[in-house]
Amino acid sequence: MTVSYPAANRVKISYDLTGGPAIVLFDVLTNSSAWASIGVDAICGTNSAAPWVKGDAYRRVSGDTRHTIEWNAYKAWGKSGGAFQPGEVKFEVKAFPYANSPDYLVTDLRAGVAAADRVKYYPSEDFLPGGILANTAYRTTHLVLRRIHARNVRWTMGATTAPNAFFEPKDVTNSYPKAAEKSHRATMPNDYYIGVFEITQAQWTHVTGKNVALYSKSPESPMRPADRVGYARLREAAFDIDELKVPSDTSAYDWPNPPHPDSFLGKLRALVGNAIDFDLPGDAEWEFACRAGLPEGYWNDGTDARDLVNMPGRNSANGGFLPGGTSYPSDSTLGPTNATAVCGSYPPNRWGLYDMHGNIQELCLDWFESGYLGSTYNISTSDPKKAAGGGTGSLRCRRGGSFILKAFDPYAAGDCRASSRTGVSPKAPYVNLGGRVACRAGLR
Repeated sequence: MTVSYPAANRVKISYDLTGGPAIVLFDVLTNSSAWASIGVDAICGTNSAAPWVKGDAYRRVSGDTRHTIEWNAYKAWGKSGGAFQPGEVKFEVKAFPYANSPDYLVTDLRAGVAAADRVKYYPSEDFLPGGILANTAYRTTHLVLRRIHARNVRWTMGATTAPNAFFEPKDVTNSYPKAAEKSHRATMPNDYYIGVFEITQAQWTHVTGKNVALYSKSPESPMRPADRVGYARLREAAFDIDELKVPSDTSAYDWPNPPHPDSFLGKLRALVGNAIDFDLPGDAEWEFACRAGLPEGYWNDGTDARDLVNMPGRNSANGGFLPGGTSYPSDSTLGPTNATAVCGSYPPNRWGLYDMHGNIQELCLDWFESGYLGSTYNISTSDPKKAAGGGTGSLRCRRGGSFILKAFDPYAAGDCRASSRTGVSPKAPYVNLGGRVACRAGLR
């Protein structure tokens, strides 16, 4: 690696990569007595992903040529190249193999972005330029996924007590079979990435060019979840189709086949040149990520699961209020109690994922089958035409519960749990239905 200064305020790092391709990260350290990073905002800026770093950093890099990184030190850090004192800074370039890729994957959804600049990787949430919540780009123009370290982890899936046992007696009887939540031991065969946020209306619009959400009438709506985007619009048909008229046979787009090219996921894959197999999370992947290592009886931030008002997500018990009891801004046409919340309004789980409980129900890849107890319950079945466990698939799994009022569903708040699994027609474009993005294969 060599360092040069092509201008007074710029630094150029040149390096060779052997054994690639790999994902390459860049850092700037100071204080020679105890080297420490100057921080992502001083390296990349705060408004969008890496605006002051250009070249082969924070991305997939091949090993076939000399690579360069250019850093505008003055713009980002207020430092001119000529002002560096001997021993003041150290530049660090690290290469990560695909099997050990960094924890955060960020995709730029804006039109006109070069393919090489669309996908960036960062080592932690703290390294996301501008901050995950402070930088609204991560809920509008960029899609952020977090790596879930799950390979060979054996865990207890499902409810360790009777469904809804942590809620009021009137919520104990669920209209869905209790076998759908029966606890069993399962093993996760692979790591995967999953969206930090539910798919927002702004993200949906950037990918498809059209917003189909009902809750889209207020200034903050672009950062609300995309609603009325059932399984058909997400994966198996054109995004602008009338879902109730989707053909009965869409098996050509069942997992593990790629999604319909004109669906949201098909268009999202096309944005990155089909280099990433973006998809919905599998049923077990969703629950494993939601639990964040916690057992039944706790919300995914570690708080008491019986406390519905302070649940880390929009639900019928706290509708209209944010954490701390502050009122939620009213929609121009719908009261705040009967609407979704801006994604990220409630605390994340211990793995940094927002709204895994409440807000909208989230679709998964798997067919719904109430009694499946497989020990390697992963992303779907080997036969995509059949439900998990071998039944005939007619409903898709949905997870996490939603904001929906008790007047419409008396069990709504009780469904906002990690183990709650219900089924829904793939054609259903319900107002409390949406999803979050996952990927398993990584860059190809």
